Amino acid sequence: MHRLNSKNIAMKIFIFSLSISILLTTALVTISYYLTEELTFDLVHDNSSKNIRAHGESVGHWIDKQITVMETYASSPTIRSMNWDQIEPYLRNEVLKGKGPYEQFFLADPSGNYHTTGKRDAGNLKDRDYFHKVMAGNSVFTQPLLSKTLGRFTYIIAIPIWGEKQEVIGLLGASIDFSTLKAYVDSFRVNHKSSYSYIVDQKGYVIAHPNTDYITKLNITIPSKVIPPELARNAWQVIQNEEGCIDYTFKDVKTYAYYKKIPHTDGWTLVTRVPFDYLYEPIKAKNRRLFIIGSIATMFIGFFSLFIGMLVSKPLVHLKKTLEENTSLLEKTLRHDQFKTEFFSNISHELKTPLNIIFGNIQLMELASNQKQDSPSYFKSTKYLSVMKQNCYRLMRLIDNLIDITRIDAGYIKLNLENHNIVEIVEEITLSTVEYIENKGKMIEFDTDTEEKMMACDPDKIERIMLNLISNAVKFTNLGDLIQVNVFDHNERVLICVKDSGIGIPEEKQQQIFERFAQVDSSLNKNQEGSGIGLSLVKSLVEMHGGTISVESQVGKGTEFVISLPVQHVHSDDNTMDGALTSKQNKVERIHIEFSDIYS
Repeated sequence: MHRLNSKNIAMKIFIFSLSISILLTTALVTISYYLTEELTFDLVHDNSSKNIRAHGESVGHWIDKQITVMETYASSPTIRSMNWDQIEPYLRNEVLKGKGPYEQFFLADPSGNYHTTGKRDAGNLKDRDYFHKVMAGNSVFTQPLLSKTLGRFTYIIAIPIWGEKQEVIGLLGASIDFSTLKAYVDSFRVNHKSSYSYIVDQKGYVIAHPNTDYITKLNITIPSKVIPPELARNAWQVIQNEEGCIDYTFKDVKTYAYYKKIPHTDGWTLVTRVPFDYLYEPIKAKNRRLFIIGSIATMFIGFFSLFIGMLVSKPLVHLKKTLEENTSLLEKTLRHDQFKTEFFSNISHELKTPLNIIFGNIQLMELASNQKQDSPSYFKSTKYLSVMKQNCYRLMRLIDNLIDITRIDAGYIKLNLENHNIVEIVEEITLSTVEYIENKGKMIEFDTDTEEKMMACDPDKIERIMLNLISNAVKFTNLGDLIQVNVFDHNERVLICVKDSGIGIPEEKQQQIFERFAQVDSSLNKNQEGSGIGLSLVKSLVEMHGGTISVESQVGKGTEFVISLPVQHVHSDDNTMDGALTSKQNKVERIHIEFSDIYS
């Protein structure tokens, strides 16, 4: 076997690189000379297709943003009061602040009678299709309509106003001037004097165009002075398909029309007109440059390969040696991690065996003590047994947390994901702690803005998370304090909040509490103890669900932990509707373990 040295490497790199560079460069120049026109055209064509796709999504996001803003307005207590005397100043102020593209706002009751920010008792909207859609609970962004109060065409955003019983109690609307969407769509044209973008509805009528005279009057399915017959014949593709491109000739100019359905609309399509000249412009210049670049590249690569061969030969020899050393070190590290994981797994059994024996003896002693309740030492022995039992639970909790953290680090813990009602799971966990918390002289309550939210989760891991957070809340609150557990449905995410009115966490410590073995200054509450593992474990379990956890706290005022979980689903034969996690006895056992370091 030849020894690896710098001279051999340099010569091999030089010969190999020079041979390959000459061969590839010659072939590339020859083939590309004939194919560059087609390849470049396809590249520009694909880029235009990607642009129209992105622009269509952008318009959809813009429309969705306006709907979201209006839904936010509609959910405010002021709007839901349906009191126009209070609402008008509020809406007029929003227009003056210029927070959105709105010309005016209007409010309608279920009978269709409406007021605008410019006129009270402006009329009735029952003859508008969007009014009935909103009364059915839908948010609507309309195509251009003739405004009853402004006397000209505008876009209308109409949002349902929901009552306390989730019934529609009214309609909040706003008008948007043509120029707003026109300016937005105009920015999508390519850099060519004959290029422009426009929007058509599901019937082919133009609803946004640089020439406002065409809006609601021009139909791309009907030939006219500005709609060539070739475009009108193929317009059905634009209306029916999700995205694509059609070509046609207009006034002897070959043109491509790229189109994309706009999300969050009732079948609207964005169309961008791109002249063929724009697509062909880069091709001729690239043909000339290609030959020059190829010739220069051949000479450059020959000299450069020699320089590189000399430059990298010594580092390659050193790299090979370093790689062998690192490979050996990696193998040792992996074996060490495996031994560590096996050690913690084995030691957990070794520690739990004497614990179980101690538990068994404590139960026998409790049984014997209960049979001698008249004995003078009964209350004292009961107290001692209770302390022993609690500290056994505490030791078991520490062992479980250490083992789980180690298994998570090693990647041995997997989620058992099934579709469950997360609201019911959190509620049952919370209610299972009520008796324990009330015995501590504190209160806990559960609330939610939705009764059912099916999503993929591991109920056992959710139970560990919730009991740990509730345990923290109990530990660091005072007598009579309230602990609140809330679930909020944010469509694509679910928020679970655990809030207390306890001692709080200093701001400089809030980012450290999720670190392993980190603890808040014990001077804040000397009666409580902990290992500093619990919140680190909670964070790991939340992140395994694809979620995040954050904390907001003020010293002396309380703390709120907020868990944000993505709403996902897994394929299974049956969705698990029952939120029950374990038996009642196991729930009590788990509470005793998780709450074992609470002494008052």
